[in-house]
Amino acid sequence: MTTRLIKGFHVSQASVGLRLIHWLLGIVIHIPALLYFQFKKRKQPATATLLDQQMIQQLSTDYDQRIDYFNRDPNENEKQAFISKEYALLKKQNNNTD
Repeated sequence: MTTRLIKGFHVSQASVGLRLIHWLLGIVIHIPALLYFQFKKRKQPATATLLDQQMIQQLSTDYDQRIDYFNRDPNENEKQAFISKEYALLKKQNNNTD
């Protein structure tokens, strides 16, 4: 089956008319896809930053609850390190699921 596909590809590439049809169909398909993803990408940062802020706020609250639970003194540097570490892990998990 693979050899039939390869032969068909070679035949279509040998013909100038078929190459032109492939090129035109490619343009017709790729331009709307490009516009769609550019529009989606332009809209995404505002939503992403809002979600990021909510995630950082939740991590801050989680840290404060842990400090209260273990009766420890709050440390701002430790809090920022915790938030950065957990935020990076959550972003990595979200990227793997997308």
